[in-house]
Amino acid sequence: MSAYQHIAQRAGQVPVRQLCQGLRVAPAAYYAWRHSQQRPPVEPAWQVAVREAFAHHSQRYGTRRLRAEVQAQGHAVGRGRIRRVLHAHGLRAQQPRSFVPRTTNSDPAVRAAPNRLL
Repeated sequence: MSAYQHIAQRAGQVPVRQLCQGLRVAPAAYYAWRHSQQRPPVEPAWQVAVREAFAHHSQRYGTRRLRAEVQAQGHAVGRGRIRRVLHAHGLRAQQPRSFVPRTTNSDPAVRAAPNRLL
């Protein structure tokens, strides 16, 4: 049991300031903890839209494309916020492989054309 939970259990019997002094906890820290416990954080709709669009496009869209897609859905969000959300959820756009043309046949026995100059 944490100190904050102990204070919350005894708050009806003993003043909170006195409990905080005894446990060497700042009263403001206790009230901040209690405030965070009262309501769970609600994820904004634009964050849900960003993650859904990212998954819908096979994790290939970066922040520029995601911003355009989420703004088309009606959410006013910039690239910086989208970048932070992706980073917080551990999401990273997959980069396509670079195209390397294969112009020569590496087999020396294969001749492209007969040598007619001989």
